[in-house]
Amino acid sequence: MSSCEHLSMDNHHYNHNPNELYTLEVQSIEIVDKLSNHITEEKLIKRDYWKGKIDFLIACLGFSIGLGAFLIPYFISVFLAGIPLFLLEVTVGQVTRRGVIAAWNICPLFQGKL
Repeated sequence: MSSCEHLSMDNHHYNHNPNELYTLEVQSIEIVDKLSNHITEEKLIKRDYWKGKIDFLIACLGFSIGLGAFLIPYFISVFLAGIPLFLLEVTVGQVTRRGVIAAWNICPLFQGKL
């Protein structure tokens, strides 16, 4: 007898009770049935959905780190303060025919002096 003969896969070496094998098979079938029922129940649950692509995009921007809390105040300040101040500076510069810094000398209040 060689050294590997005791490792052979013959069915003669396995002493399984047929009832035990049947019980294991029934248990595994019951587990599979429970899992498949659980999966089908999850599929039947109605889920919410996005009404449009823009809604999804806005929600993604809002959930990004710091982006929702930053973009809205930034755009408000740009449109309400930044652009009007830029246009004021360009207009004063054209009227006085001075550079950017010298244009603010038109009024002492603009220099920060009273």
